[in-house]
Amino acid sequence: MSLFRNVVWFMKGSKEYTSGGYAAAAKHFKADDLDVKCDGKSFMITGANSGIGKETALEIAKRGGTVHLVCRNPQYGEAAKAEIMEATGSSNVHLHILDMSQPKSVHAFTRKFGEENEKLDVLINNAGCMVNTRELQEDGLEKNFATNTLGTHIITVGLIDLLKKSSDPRVVIVSSGNFHTKMGDKLRTVGQGADTMLWLAVVDSLKEKQPSGQFWQDRVPVAKHLPLAWTKSSAEEEKKLMESLDTLTEQFK
Repeated sequence: MSLFRNVVWFMKGSKEYTSGGYAAAAKHFKADDLDVKCDGKSFMITGANSGIGKETALEIAKRGGTVHLVCRNPQYGEAAKAEIMEATGSSNVHLHILDMSQPKSVHAFTRKFGEENEKLDVLINNAGCMVNTRELQEDGLEKNFATNTLGTHIITVGLIDLLKKSSDPRVVIVSSGNFHTKMGDKLRTVGQGADTMLWLAVVDSLKEKQPSGQFWQDRVPVAKHLPLAWTKSSAEEEKKLMESLDTLTEQFK
């Protein structure tokens, strides 16, 4: 990213991704949107052992939903599960150990989960990494791509049939601006950071069909590209990306 884009990105983040930015946006929220019950619904959250993933799992469990935590580290995953169960009194919290950067393991997980569960209502793809040096997996895939893009694609495709069994299926894919290292005490709280992903997962008003592929921030769709950065993607480029992901998905079955 050029120096100009870095400056624009930092200015946007300083205004919108802080606690002050959340407070300004929250003035337009419907106060009772999150006053919902999730009993009888099943939610899967990747990267759920800490941060906004764990916070979202906690809030869903409070509302009676069955929560499937997908975590890479068994120790941290068990600790998150125990914390959520203790805080909510819910026994419907389940832990699954999975490294999202290992495509064959993701395939195996979706097959096993599909065999053991009757349906899935909501999939929240929250797991991600940001490795600053190029690191190749043993299968030759670059780690950021394997985790953030291909792993997300494989788990989503693998669980589609299970999601289709829900009366109100949803897939939420989380994006990060990596501002946690830059904003210091101005950064949003974990609850503020998790607000939109929780809202997208549980709010009743979204039962009316929404266009797939929208980019949401503070409960409203926003532009997918950085202002004044002149980035874009054509329909043909998007189609080519999806075809490439489908090819890799088949390759690593």
